[in-house]
Amino acid sequence: MNNFQIIGFRDIIALCLYALIYSIARKSIKKAIGLEFGLFEKGLAIWLIGNSLFFLLFYFYYGWGDTFNYYAYGIQLICYIFDYPSAFFNVYFSNEISQLSPISYSYYSFMPNLELLNNPANYFVVKITAIGLFFTMGSYLTLSFIFTLISFAGCWLIYSVFGNMYSPIRSYLYYGILLLPNLIFWGNGISKEALYLGGLGVLFYNFYQFFIIKNKNVYSFISILIGSYVIYSVKSYVFLCFFSTLILWYVLRYFYNPNFSIRKKSLIFFITTFVLLAISFFYDYSNIINIIAFNTILENALNYGNQVYDLSEFSDGSSYTLSEFEPTITGAIKIIPEAITTSLFRPYIWEIKKLINVFNAMEGIALMGLIVYLFIKIGFFSIFKTTIKSADILFCFIFSSIFLLGVSLSSFNFGALVRYKLPGELFFVIGLCILYYDGYLKPKLDEKNNIVHYH
Repeated sequence: MNNFQIIGFRDIIALCLYALIYSIARKSIKKAIGLEFGLFEKGLAIWLIGNSLFFLLFYFYYGWGDTFNYYAYGIQLICYIFDYPSAFFNVYFSNEISQLSPISYSYYSFMPNLELLNNPANYFVVKITAIGLFFTMGSYLTLSFIFTLISFAGCWLIYSVFGNMYSPIRSYLYYGILLLPNLIFWGNGISKEALYLGGLGVLFYNFYQFFIIKNKNVYSFISILIGSYVIYSVKSYVFLCFFSTLILWYVLRYFYNPNFSIRKKSLIFFITTFVLLAISFFYDYSNIINIIAFNTILENALNYGNQVYDLSEFSDGSSYTLSEFEPTITGAIKIIPEAITTSLFRPYIWEIKKLINVFNAMEGIALMGLIVYLFIKIGFFSIFKTTIKSADILFCFIFSSIFLLGVSLSSFNFGALVRYKLPGELFFVIGLCILYYDGYLKPKLDEKNNIVHYH
């Protein structure tokens, strides 16, 4: 596949065309975003630079990667429209390569890394890529920029929600959400990460509009379904973890509402529990069994993680290990602190094996420094009390903790971990920003406003 042409003259034509389209639509975009349009464009420009670095890394350093696989197979899928139009729908609407007809399979069988298409999630990305390439004249760079725009727009929607809720710290949220180095570098390009981050933003923003501020309309409801479908199709575990905690967030906000009586709060809790169980049984009875069979989940995660570790060691990759523990609930509880700190802070300086890991280590050090700063400014017990009193902080920390625990147990490779942890790291940083406001800035502002001046 290294001889497969990735960039060419078509990229120049397509980039110029879409730059013209953006310049025409710029006024409408500015009107939709409002006063923060300048911040939007600055952030997008930084993300596009990150996308360019992402491309250069895979093109010149690694020589290949999944982003080029998605592109190559997408190009083949477009060619299939013209070469075998009668069988195109058989190809496009199959979930994986094994479901293709013998004629369709033979068309793809000469391609290396055919196993990529045996995964429904990978195949979904290929199909989205094919649609995009159809409208970008087969330009990798143009479609890569469009994917980056989708990812950035998703993160912007998340920023919009929390920025409106916590306007005094909009600048902190802007840096924490939109300028997070890992997101800028790994959350872009033709990749799964770009698609599910876009879906995550659409789901979160419209869930907030529809359920939290009661702006109920058909557009928001349909957007929730679309965002959910995209996330689930690309990475189902991201959707299951995120949507479950979204519902928990919805319930927590009712519990923290002083206008609701204990009877109403209890009723909401039992109704929510009943609905979740009913959906689980209706959707897939085995989901309940899987939740109960916690040991099996842990064993599967560990087995997959060990396979990744062995492969990483064999290929001289950047692997890591965790302390030994039993795949039980008790064992998982014991490993939680180590697993979460691994996701957030590792690799440590002394664990660096590749130059690219230096940047991940520096981000971990910066994040650790931020946490130490919050402990000094707010205090340990005050942090605990502030977290317990806030439904928003609890939501961010519960989701990030569960998510980061899962990815650290199933990665065992720093290269994979830095990509898998993106949603968990994002909401963890958001939680820290809100914690800083509720635990330090807000009390200071309240104290300042209550000062009585005597003359």
